[in-house]
Amino acid sequence: MLKLVTLIACVGLARAMPTRISGGSSADVRNHPYQVSVNAYGKYRCSGAIISRDWVLTTVHCASIPRESWHVATSERRHRPLDRQGHRSRLLHLATGQVQRRGAPIELIDAKVSITEGSTGVISGWGTKFDGPELPRLEAVTTDIMSLSDCVDVFHTRFGRLQPGIICAKNEKKPSGAAACSEIWTADDSGAPLVVDGKLAGVFSWGYKCQQPGFPSVFMKVAYYRNWIRRNSGLAQQSSMMFRLAVLACVLCAVSAKLITPEDSSTGRIIHGETITIETAPHQVSIIRTATDRHTCGGSIISRHYVLTAGHCAGGAAKDYKVRSGSSFWSRGGSVHRVVEVIRHEDYHSTETGSPVHDVALMRVAEPFDVDGETRKFTVLFKSREASKAGRAAVVTGWGKTENGTLTDQLQSLAITIVSRGRCEKAYEELGGVPEGQICAAHPTGLKDMCNGDSGGPLLVGGRQAGIVSWSGPGCALPQYPGVYTEVAAYRQWIDEHVQE
Repeated sequence: MLKLVTLIACVGLARAMPTRISGGSSADVRNHPYQVSVNAYGKYRCSGAIISRDWVLTTVHCASIPRESWHVATSERRHRPLDRQGHRSRLLHLATGQVQRRGAPIELIDAKVSITEGSTGVISGWGTKFDGPELPRLEAVTTDIMSLSDCVDVFHTRFGRLQPGIICAKNEKKPSGAAACSEIWTADDSGAPLVVDGKLAGVFSWGYKCQQPGFPSVFMKVAYYRNWIRRNSGLAQQSSMMFRLAVLACVLCAVSAKLITPEDSSTGRIIHGETITIETAPHQVSIIRTATDRHTCGGSIISRHYVLTAGHCAGGAAKDYKVRSGSSFWSRGGSVHRVVEVIRHEDYHSTETGSPVHDVALMRVAEPFDVDGETRKFTVLFKSREASKAGRAAVVTGWGKTENGTLTDQLQSLAITIVSRGRCEKAYEELGGVPEGQICAAHPTGLKDMCNGDSGGPLLVGGRQAGIVSWSGPGCALPQYPGVYTEVAAYRQWIDEHVQE
C-alpha cells in the first residue's frame, strides 16, 4: 500500500491556516510526475509528493481526517466527489507498484545542500484561486527563495517566532507575490511540493492571506528533516488501513492570521508542568503584545527597569510590547509596564536550519518595578564563564501552552536537569547542532519539557538564572531532544554593558 508521511505542526489542527496556489498557470502533470492529490470522502483535500514506491510526503492538514477516508491520485484534473452509490469516480488509487506506472518519485534534496536567497523553485498543486473558483487542473508557479532572516523579521511582529526547519518563498516579480496561497476555511493546497533544481526542497505549510504584499509562503524544509524522514517513514504502520501513517512530529508550528494569534506561535512552552504562584518565581514577567493584548514570551526582572528575555522575542519596536509583573496570571493582576526600549543582541540571527544564534535581548520599561521581595524580585544571574554542569537540578517557569494545547493563564513550573554538551550535540546533530552560547536541559523521562509559549523565560540552577528559554525540536517533549537555552554566563558581559540604571 502507498503510505502517507505527514509533517505534524505543533498547533491545534482545527485552527491551522489552509493554503493554496495563487497566481499560477495550468501545468502538465507529465512535468510534475511526483505530484499527487490527497482526497477525502471523494473530494480534494491537499497535495503531496511521491518520494518512493510506497510513500507520499504531505503536511499536517491531511492528518486531521479519518485515515480510512484517504485516497491518493495522480491526474491533471481535480477529482469529482463520490456519486450516490459511493463510487470514487475518476479517482486513481496508488497501491504498491502503481507509483512507477502512474507517477514517479522525486528525490529528496540532500541534507547538506544550502538553498540560497534568490534561488528559484516551482510549486505545484490544485486548490483554488484567491477570491476565485476551484482550480479544475493542476497549477504551477515559479517562486523565489527568501532569506530566512528576512522571513523571520517579516512574520515576527505579527506572529512571534518561527521555529527551525522552514523555507520562505515569494514571487518578487508580481505585486501580489504570486506563490502558494492561504485563506481562512477554504479549499487548500497544503502539502504542495516545492522543487528546486529538480529535487524536493519543501512542503507547503502556510502563508498569510494569499501572499499579501511583503508576506511570503512558508514551507517545511525537507533538508532539515531528510534523515528523519528516511529513518522513520516505516514506523507506526497500521496494516488495516489503506494508507499507513508515519507520524513525524515537526518543529515548525504553523501560525495563521486572525485564527492563530501570537500565543499560538512556536516559541517554548511547558509540557506537564506544575501550577505555581508568583511568590514562587517573583522574578518572572509576562511579555505581552500590545496589538493583541496576549502573552507572547516570558522574561525575568534583572533590575528596576530591565527585563531579560530571548532575542527572538524582541523583533519588534518598543511600542509593540508591554510587561506584566507581580502576578501569577499573565492576563490580570500585578502591574503593567510600558516598554520604551528593546535591545536585541547585535549579532542575533538564525542558522540555515532556523536555530537562533545570540538569542538574548533586554527590554527597558518606563515604570520601574516595585521590588518587594515577594511578588517582584531581581533574579541573580550566573557569572561570566560560570559553567552549568551536567546533572545539576534546574527549574524552568512560564506560561505558554500546556500538554492539551491550550494557553495556560496561571504560571507553570517544571523541574528538569542540565544535559551535557556532548549529549545535546548528538541529539541535534542531524538538525544542524546547537549554537555556541547555548545549553540544554531535560526532564529525566523526556516526556516533560518546555515547548510553545515560554521562550524568554528563566532557567534557574541553584536559585540563580543560568539560562533563557530559546528553542526545542523537533517536536514538544520528545525524549531524545532536550530543550535548548541561551546560556546566561556566555552573555553576562553583554548584559552588564547594556543595562544602564
